Amino acid sequence: MGCRDRLLQPLPTWYTRQFDCPLASCSWDGVKMWNALHSTSSHTSHSNAPTNAVHSVAISPDGSRIAATGDNKAIYMFNTHNGTPALQPLVAHTNQINSVAFSLDGRYLASGGDDKCVCLWDATSGKLLSGPLRGHESWIWSVSFSPDSKHIVSASEDKTIRMWCVNNGTLAPGELVGTHEEAVNSVAFSPNGKHVVSGSDDGEIRVWDSQTPSRLLRSFGSLRHQGCIRSVAFSLDGRLVASGFDNGTIRIFDSMR
Repeated sequence: MGCRDRLLQPLPTWYTRQFDCPLASCSWDGVKMWNALHSTSSHTSHSNAPTNAVHSVAISPDGSRIAATGDNKAIYMFNTHNGTPALQPLVAHTNQINSVAFSLDGRYLASGGDDKCVCLWDATSGKLLSGPLRGHESWIWSVSFSPDSKHIVSASEDKTIRMWCVNNGTLAPGELVGTHEEAVNSVAFSPNGKHVVSGSDDGEIRVWDSQTPSRLLRSFGSLRHQGCIRSVAFSLDGRLVASGFDNGTIRIFDSMR
């Protein structure tokens, strides 16, 4: 059995691109913007904002916009400097959205949710470019772009990690990257795009070859005694992997060993 709290995840989602950009977090009480250097925060709220728990938040590469998702099947885009809506809500999914991510070139926004589908959006206009496309058999918990913005990886309750190809604004299902013994909660590309890291309810962190389907390079686990793994990320040089657990701990691993 997994450890998933379906509505309120114990660890908030956070995202920032640069040290001089704001930090964004989301939880039961909505979205907060933080000054990472001074540990001060402010709420981002508006009549168009999600009214319940916010499941995912992402900041655009230039730091000007924030995308947030809640229980009501929509993505909300805000201006980071004043919290005002940047676009009308983005609607295409048929169930709650669990993850959003900007491409590193700033052109695209990806989303995945309980409808088992991935959508690709124009990050500037909010236009739906492709999707909803179904490639999983259960809820999608995490989506992440490759550094070149040409691929998306998605992690699912169905225990799989899948690759999607982005080609001039169109999205197509790709190869199976890998699997876990239980639900996969988080997935991310390495900075050079050659590796994918995944974290799961099975307590394992796995590093995959992004260019060779189902090729497992290394595994860290099992760490189940520390709880389910909610979030994983590479360091900027790609050498280290950070992981967040249900019990509130963060662990760092050398991805090269």
